[in-house]
Amino acid sequence: MAAGPVSNAGIANAVFNQLNAERRSMGLGPLARSSQLNSSAHAHNLAMVATKTFAHQVSGEAGLGSRVSATGLSWSWVGENIAWSSVTSTSAALSLETSMFNEKPGSDGHRQNILTTKGTMVGIDVVTDSTGKMWLTEDFGN
Repeated sequence: MAAGPVSNAGIANAVFNQLNAERRSMGLGPLARSSQLNSSAHAHNLAMVATKTFAHQVSGEAGLGSRVSATGLSWSWVGENIAWSSVTSTSAALSLETSMFNEKPGSDGHRQNILTTKGTMVGIDVVTDSTGKMWLTEDFGN
């Protein structure tokens, strides 16, 4: 029997620190870490792993707003960034975060979420599946 997804809290923490450093570099305050958004991000990672589907909503899964509400968080704005790598490492995750931060206008939805002025908190989850693929989800909210 194949092992289930393995959480990588240390990698998630490194991404969180880099995301807030990126915000500081643009004159923005840090986002707070939210256990509820961490939970919604983790649930989404597990859904993507289970279906082997890289998407913001996989078959049979609720949309982002409903997933966040299911954690008990009251919100008026949410956003989500997802990424993956065939390698599980802190450097690979930080490279994914850098790529999202460096997006150019016209195709910069991830960057807009990172630099949100609507959101005040973020949840970040990283899991590795049985093939070694690393899944990264960042859920943003206020």
